[in-house]
Amino acid sequence: MLAAARRARPVLAAAATLSARVAATRALTTTAAAAMAAAAPSAPASAAAAATSPPPAPPVVEAVGPVADLIRARITAALAPIAVVLENESYKHSVPPGSESHFKVLVAPAALASTKPLARHRAVTGAVAGPDGALPVPALSIATKTPDAYTPGEGAALTPACKGGFGK
Repeated sequence: MLAAARRARPVLAAAATLSARVAATRALTTTAAAAMAAAAPSAPASAAAAATSPPPAPPVVEAVGPVADLIRARITAALAPIAVVLENESYKHSVPPGSESHFKVLVAPAALASTKPLARHRAVTGAVAGPDGALPVPALSIATKTPDAYTPGEGAALTPACKGGFGK
């Protein structure tokens, strides 16, 4: 019985940490939703217009930290884009708080405006990769747009939350 209690301590501590992270995320989401609702224009003229309008996108929060700075610097140096929107999505995954392991990036490189999407994607991957060809993070979602298609303030597409890994 005592051995089982000792084994349960780390699990209980992890559960408490996870509960705190979930509560913080919910508070942040509630605050962001309230801010978006306050800034939203008045209600649509008809119920049909409300049913067909897409939900508002969440505000884009730029990633900060040494890995984010490295990714942003490599993209900027190699491609000279008109826009680089880098978001840290590590909080959606089973990693310690403050991790920099999961990113998504939206890049609009002016020099590659006439290339196909796959070529732009490969160019961004090559820019971010180190001299050995390896990416500095295990997960990097890349979206590219031409300068004409990019809208200032736009972020990369929404991504789903982590399901816990291993197909859970």
